[in-house]
Amino acid sequence: MDTIYPLIKFLLGPEVWIFIVLSVGCLIAWTRQCPRAARFTLFLLFVLYYGFTTRPVTQALVGPLETYYRPPASMPVRHDAIVIFVSSPTLQPYTERPTIVGTRNTDLLLCGLVYVHAGWAPKVVLTGGASGEVSHAAAGTVALQEWAVLLGYPREVLIIEAQTEATHDRAQAIRQLLGRNSRILLLDSAMHLPRSAAAFKKVGFTVTPIPCDYEMSTESWHLSDFVPQGKNLKASSAAVHEYVGLLTYWLRGLI
Repeated sequence: MDTIYPLIKFLLGPEVWIFIVLSVGCLIAWTRQCPRAARFTLFLLFVLYYGFTTRPVTQALVGPLETYYRPPASMPVRHDAIVIFVSSPTLQPYTERPTIVGTRNTDLLLCGLVYVHAGWAPKVVLTGGASGEVSHAAAGTVALQEWAVLLGYPREVLIIEAQTEATHDRAQAIRQLLGRNSRILLLDSAMHLPRSAAAFKKVGFTVTPIPCDYEMSTESWHLSDFVPQGKNLKASSAAVHEYVGLLTYWLRGLI
């Protein structure tokens, strides 16, 4: 029953119905001898959709990124700053001010708080991408600092960098704040960390990478892992984005 209930729950999802429609379309195309191009296209869509919405392919894509760095067992050297790769808070439905509630920013700030209280660096740089209107970006910057203080960050150690969007631009901007040869703890999502750590090393930082949140599950496999799910499609999409980003940065000499 413990296995059947999650399976029934997933069978009610729209991802499964899309998969069923594709399956029926492939079956009709083959039984009615549709043109070869149509059959090939449907079959390709079927394979890609099933692969990117189930755990085996998703884990194969996400795993190498999220296991590239592991949290250090010890911290023998004191660092100059902790850099946390957050995103600028935005207005959520029915909220009057930007919030981090329900976003990955919460996980990253809580992760950073451990290293702040351990005293591994005297400064904390919160770097959040600036997007949208200037007024919204400014409001997001203020909200980010306020939320950090509410969580327990000392206000006097916080430095906000929210004028850049791209990873390599953030690295350049923070180099202007801290200096070229600074030693930093870089806290980022595990999937994005390979690219961000490489970008910061490229501009001259000595980086200790700290992965803080994960898309990949380490739970044992279940039958439901082979049923299409939207979370797998989202994780696969993010992983492909990172691989393309790594390739682009490498070709441009940014990592």
